[in-house]
Amino acid sequence: MQAAENLGPPLAAALLVTLVAAAGWLDSAELLVRDAFLRTRPRAAAESVAAVVVDEEAIGTVGPWPWERERLAALVERIGAAGAAAVAVDLLLAEARPGDDALAVALAARPSVLAAAPDGTRRWLLPAPRLRAASEVAHVSFAVDRDGVVRGFLATRQLDGLSLGAMSFAAARLLQPELPLPVGAPIRPGFRSAGEVPTWSAADVLNGKLPKGALRGRVCFVGSVAAGVGDRVVSPMSARGTPDPGVLVQAAATESILTGDLNERLPPVVAGGLAGLLTWGAAALRRRVAARLAAAAVVVPLLAIPAGVLSLLWTGRELPLLATAFGGFVVTAGPELWRLLEER
Repeated sequence: MQAAENLGPPLAAALLVTLVAAAGWLDSAELLVRDAFLRTRPRAAAESVAAVVVDEEAIGTVGPWPWERERLAALVERIGAAGAAAVAVDLLLAEARPGDDALAVALAARPSVLAAAPDGTRRWLLPAPRLRAASEVAHVSFAVDRDGVVRGFLATRQLDGLSLGAMSFAAARLLQPELPLPVGAPIRPGFRSAGEVPTWSAADVLNGKLPKGALRGRVCFVGSVAAGVGDRVVSPMSARGTPDPGVLVQAAATESILTGDLNERLPPVVAGGLAGLLTWGAAALRRRVAARLAAAAVVVPLLAIPAGVLSLLWTGRELPLLATAFGGFVVTAGPELWRLLEER
């Protein structure tokens, strides 16, 4: 009987936390807390990626968007001549146009990947056939959480019978072909290099103003950051929630993959197990200390917060901090509160 009484609170805490974590009832708050702790880490300058972008300067200097395919071909050739190891073009080039042959030749001259995206009808919007034959194709779809923040993407995605790898993973594999592609798995980059990706205007590249060695050995992303052209998303590292150009987020995600800066959500049962263990520890402490100190045992379940923070920052494994801590706290503090009320 005593053993059953001793196991009751830990089991109750484990079940409560597992249920809350699995249902996602606290996810909105959990995600905000997670992102806040991730932002405490020092930023890391990207060493394996760079970006050449179509910005307002490029549009003003080179000409209005969209550019002719021959101009894009010249841009890719200049990037290759600057020593880039590979090119990832984060532009949707779905329509066949004059100059596709020249762009295809430029893409085929080096490892490259082109963007594809869903067209809204459960089909892929793929690059033009001539371009598709000259380059790898990858999807550029992010997974947007309920608060509108992008925290990851699927390593592969299938539509209309065609499975495509993610752009960030495909770009990383251009540098490290041995990287395994986890089919269908959710990928959660740390984005430590967000905002630290070396970025150059396409105008500088086309006009020969790119510093020597700026792209050497890197995967160079090509995309748009001009207002009204290209996509923008909010990542955990976005300054004050301001959307960042999608091409730079893709580049930062690629750097995360190459450096192993990835996060993994632990299953709800792990959170439940930790809450149960801490609740058992609180009960054991209560039995071993003086009565006047027993109430202090209720704070033991809150140790889940520092444990979860260390797990996130040191190993990249994510626990639902709030559910784990306060679920155990409620189960532990409830009897103590009831006892204090009875004594009064």
